[in-house]
Amino acid sequence: MDTGGIRITQEKTTSFGRDYPYYRITYHRGNRRFRERVKTLEAARKRGRELVEKLGDGTIQTDLKLKPKDNLVIAEALRLLKEAGGDTGLLEAVRQFTEAKKVLGSQSVIGGVKEYKEIQEKGKLPPITLPELVAPFLASVEKAGNTRRYKMDMRQKLLVAAKTFTGQVADIKTLEIDNWLDSLNGVSNRTRKNYRNALQTLFSFARDKGYLQRHHDTEVQFATDYKPEEPEIGIYTPEQLKILLFNIAPRLVPFVAIGGLAGMRSAEIIRMQWRNIRLDTNQIFVPKPASKTIAREIPICPPLSEWLKPFKEAAKGDDALLPRISNAFALSKRFFAAVQRIKGENGEPLLQIVHNGLRHTYISCRVKLIQNKHVVAMEAGNSPRIIDSNYKRIIENPEQAKEWFNIFPTPERLEELKSAIEEGL
Repeated sequence: MDTGGIRITQEKTTSFGRDYPYYRITYHRGNRRFRERVKTLEAARKRGRELVEKLGDGTIQTDLKLKPKDNLVIAEALRLLKEAGGDTGLLEAVRQFTEAKKVLGSQSVIGGVKEYKEIQEKGKLPPITLPELVAPFLASVEKAGNTRRYKMDMRQKLLVAAKTFTGQVADIKTLEIDNWLDSLNGVSNRTRKNYRNALQTLFSFARDKGYLQRHHDTEVQFATDYKPEEPEIGIYTPEQLKILLFNIAPRLVPFVAIGGLAGMRSAEIIRMQWRNIRLDTNQIFVPKPASKTIAREIPICPPLSEWLKPFKEAAKGDDALLPRISNAFALSKRFFAAVQRIKGENGEPLLQIVHNGLRHTYISCRVKLIQNKHVVAMEAGNSPRIIDSNYKRIIENPEQAKEWFNIFPTPERLEELKSAIEEGL
């Protein structure tokens, strides 16, 4: 019998006319031959297996004619087996690997092991369907003190998802999520990305609460991450800004004036107080709590000063610029309703709302006038790269930019504003 270069033979010795059988084990160490005797075949096989295991230390050479690098490989394999614990030998490990490979086919052994472990762990997870999960998630969002707009947005998107994914959260696969996102008709890639993000937030919540395996990526993380389309930068004309300033409800004049003539974001204006409007030095100071990015200063141009003066004179320092408007969602609703009421002599609407149009037009006109994207970036609270890519070439005529910053209130309009302020807006 030959076991991997270790030969086992049955022999006998005779003493006083009686035969005594035994088994001889023959192997080589380097260039020397070694021979051992054992009494039984079982003992011979056991010793043979022990010697095979010792092939990895490079000291036993067999007729396999192993090269030095082969010995190193075997030694490393034995080291890894030792680190893994247990008493599985090299031969047994190889045998188990080959048997597993036959079962798994083209799938890797480690992949099969991970899949099996995930199935085992998944069976231990508490069951919950996606519609059942939405309620406690939304309750946690409410408790965390998120904005009203965020809460409404998450509710709307997840209720849409709950109509498609009615089964167990742990059973939802990436392909199903991709198919759902693709099936959203009439929406942009930005909207699909927002739905994906909402679902990802829900799945992360499920993982934190133990409904999905902890320390594992969720299925949503492997779903298609849509690249939003390049945003279209819309602007107002100077005539449209004039229509807004002279016709909008008095309480919204500071929003239109500061948005259009100082370029502040809507959410920043909501968080501002009148003490930050410094008409004596012609500067608006946007502190860090109010700013989306960093604290900054914005110059107050002459017409903006005139539009804000009656409000500033009537306000206390800690008064909000937009009283009784607490978030961007409420401001958006009020602004939309106010613009809808601005009509011509025949009842026709005089203008349409342009998304972020006040800020976009300010930045575009400002960069056209001063020709310095770095200064405008500091005033607007974004980067020179954004100024360069989004705003630099929108306004072609510098006269249009000059006209934008030259819209002053008339005495009649100022009287209207003062009367409204006295009546409490």
